[in-house]
Amino acid sequence: MKKVLSETSGAVFSLPWFVAKDEGFFAEEGIDMEFV
Repeated sequence: MKKVLSETSGAVFSLPWFVAKDEGFFAEEGIDMEFV
């Protein structure tokens, strides 16, 4: 898996990213997403 770090920019703007991670969309594409 490719590891990707992403900065959060507030709950409203980052919510779709958090939902996508929780739903496993990144893992399906081989991406290990980490939010900092």
